[in-house]
Amino acid sequence: MEDQSRREFLKRSAWLAAGVAVASVPFLGSCRKKESGIYASYYVNPDDCIGCGECLPSCYYSALLLPVPTLYSISQETCVECGRCVPVCPEGALAVAPVSVEIDKNTCVECGKCVTSCPETAIHVSVIQFLITQSECVECGKCVPVCPEQAIHVTPVFYRINNADCLECGKCMPACPESAINISMINYIFDYNSCVGCGDCRTVCVNEGNCISYDVANYSVTTSLCGGGCGHVCVGACTEGAITTPSGYAIINQSLCIKCGKCYEVCPKNAIHTAKVVQNANNCVHCGKCYVACTHSAIDKEFPTGYAPPIIDEALCTRCGECMTNFQCEYDAIYKEIPTPHIDPYIDSAVCSRCGECIDLFDCPQDAIHKDVPPNPFDPYIDQDACTRCRDCMTTFTCPESSIAVHLPIGHFAPFVDQEKCVKCGECITKVACPDKHAIIQDLHKAEIDKRLCMKCGKCEPECPYDAIDHG
Repeated sequence: MEDQSRREFLKRSAWLAAGVAVASVPFLGSCRKKESGIYASYYVNPDDCIGCGECLPSCYYSALLLPVPTLYSISQETCVECGRCVPVCPEGALAVAPVSVEIDKNTCVECGKCVTSCPETAIHVSVIQFLITQSECVECGKCVPVCPEQAIHVTPVFYRINNADCLECGKCMPACPESAINISMINYIFDYNSCVGCGDCRTVCVNEGNCISYDVANYSVTTSLCGGGCGHVCVGACTEGAITTPSGYAIINQSLCIKCGKCYEVCPKNAIHTAKVVQNANNCVHCGKCYVACTHSAIDKEFPTGYAPPIIDEALCTRCGECMTNFQCEYDAIYKEIPTPHIDPYIDSAVCSRCGECIDLFDCPQDAIHKDVPPNPFDPYIDQDACTRCRDCMTTFTCPESSIAVHLPIGHFAPFVDQEKCVKCGECITKVACPDKHAIIQDLHKAEIDKRLCMKCGKCEPECPYDAIDHG
């Protein structure tokens, strides 16, 4: 009886367990919502997902798949290390040691050409100018080849000697500081047979070498030769009325005689004797005035060996003009030749690099080139608050003096993203932390949901900060 009751109890317990098991099957099945069931599937919207991985811990069933979260890094090639991205990251994961772009005031020539290269107008230069003072410039043109930029424009003038007017006295030669005037001074020889003793040569020589004097001071008449019969033609030839014949032969009034020689020329009996001059050749200064003054061709030129016409050596001439300013040629034989076309000398500011070589490497004798410094000058600098470190002042513009350079701070390091601090929020991208160079790189990965593992519990949906998980 007891055994039967025990068997009956076990039998009923087995049926009860089976019933419970059967009854429990729909309940257990309800935990795995079928695709065709009443519960919608969950999915990740790829347009919204940034691969941050914040949703991963919320899924107990490992249905959210993101093998590699999105990785953020800084491009070493494009980053200019301005540091402006640093405050954008809420986690402080962006690590940059900001550099500065500066101007070396010791080498900067203050040309100002770098100013326009800066898109932020951060470069400030008190621009200087190199100018030519036209009133001082003698237009020699010797400064032109000194300028490496060919910014100096001068039309060289020339100083010439007009040989037709030059007496070859050589007085201009000492006036030239460069010994550029070459004159072969000639000697003057007196033909006493042709000389009538007028004294014109002596008059012009008094203030020169004073080398001409009278050997015979007055005209005279040999009375034994003058006896009339000639009609006294000498009386009619004398324009001054200095000859009379009161006794039948000619008498010359020395106070009226001008020693012109006309009476001598017409006397058929050679009874009239002219005055005579004599030259002291040792005192002659070769001025040539006697040659010009003599109207009787009694003075001849004697050319030295190797004679050459007077000339100004253009290779030596500095166009200083002292041959005209410090010396005044009485016959205006030296003149300034201005070429055509001619321009006033100037320095092209658009081309000039302000290197200063026109002053440093060339010493203008007239000091016609000068450095023009503007009022209230200041040392060149770059406004660090305005500078974005774009380096356009170094890439789109190349400073000839290499005065613009990047300065690294103490403890400088290459920019990077601290992966331990980075939460993959993507704000460095969405908030455009690097607007100019786009140096922050986003290696984007997106999460997916394995529908075979997803239990459709929905716990992942509120965990996504970007509303990238949805169902439907």
